[in-house]
Amino acid sequence: MEANLALGNTRYLLVTSRQFSLTGDNLYAVNEMWAVDLNAHLTAFPNLHIFAPFDPQYQSVKYNFVFSKESTITFHCLPNFVSTRDCLKKLPQTLGILIRNIQKEDIVQSEGDITLPVGALALVLCALMRHHKRILILDADPIGVLEVRVQSEQQRMRKSLLIILRHLVRLAERFLIAISPLTFVVGDSLYSTYAHGRNVKKIYASWLSKNSTITHAALGRKIRTTLNRPSLSLVFAGRLVRQKAPDIAVKVAAILDKRGIAMTLDVYGEGPMRDELLDLIARNGLSGAVALKGNVSYDNFRQVLTKYDILLLPSLSEEQPRVLFDAMANGVLVIASDIASLSGLITNSYNGMLCEPGNPESFALAIEHLYLNKKDIGPLLRKGVLMSRENTIESMHEKRKSIILATFYDYL
Repeated sequence: MEANLALGNTRYLLVTSRQFSLTGDNLYAVNEMWAVDLNAHLTAFPNLHIFAPFDPQYQSVKYNFVFSKESTITFHCLPNFVSTRDCLKKLPQTLGILIRNIQKEDIVQSEGDITLPVGALALVLCALMRHHKRILILDADPIGVLEVRVQSEQQRMRKSLLIILRHLVRLAERFLIAISPLTFVVGDSLYSTYAHGRNVKKIYASWLSKNSTITHAALGRKIRTTLNRPSLSLVFAGRLVRQKAPDIAVKVAAILDKRGIAMTLDVYGEGPMRDELLDLIARNGLSGAVALKGNVSYDNFRQVLTKYDILLLPSLSEEQPRVLFDAMANGVLVIASDIASLSGLITNSYNGMLCEPGNPESFALAIEHLYLNKKDIGPLLRKGVLMSRENTIESMHEKRKSIILATFYDYL
């Protein structure tokens, strides 16, 4: 209790490479859910200071940012950058801002993105200043996307360079963990890599509010609708990039269509694979069954998600997709690749289904089984809803808060 009282007056600093701009009450950020995450952060740490690259022209997604009157949030502008090289050139300016603003009593949380090392710089600076209350966040694998791309291109030279680069990134991240009194890693895949580091804690990332899960009555109605409908409605949601494997989703639809399995597939998202997907749809005669829906805001997507039966997550490499919890919370069955970041959350044939990564036949067999045995869908959906209720954005921040208080109790 004393720690909670002390925390109310403690500044909590977030140092990140996420770009933003601010106009009045409108926060423009990399996506609308960053603002939602900040709002949830405020409930745990009411004196929040954000250090991030400021771009007055950056207007990706607008979010009307209203926060509790008992809380304060202050934005500090770091130099904006357009690339890793530009970021490195401006590190001296960034360093000056951090030195002038970080106080001894602050809790400093740094994002450990090695490719845009703003957070890494803050962590090293705090270590040199003998600042005790420093936290590292690792929530992405910067090499994963490149690995998938190189594997698909079959370029031997690039593969060799990528192996060297991966070792360098791992060394850098292990160094950051070693100098951080507390490290949070997001998802099972990253945790399996760094579990033996100094005070490393695993968390799951979620944008799901505790009040937004489907009710028991609504879930019952949804299950009955699925059982009585002659077809299955499938959905894919994510960037149209090799890592997310949207082409696998379309190939699954092609296999099911050839087998006479009545279904539709809607693909949400944009990316460099869009033209490839359009070609794949045309070549397989799927224009009546598969539709590319483009981007949609998170709030709108949550509303449309409820009409689908199955979410496909055929990712080849993934940290921990938040859409998994959104689907489960809305009574949508998740069928995903059996990779480390997903198999830690999905137990096959218990709260979802797991399939061989990169194998559309494996996904098609799972869906065909459900189509022929729809009675199996209900129990899977109910277990998925229970899983989502245990992984809300509020519970994530409360868990982080309790770990932070326990770690830094002597300094609060």
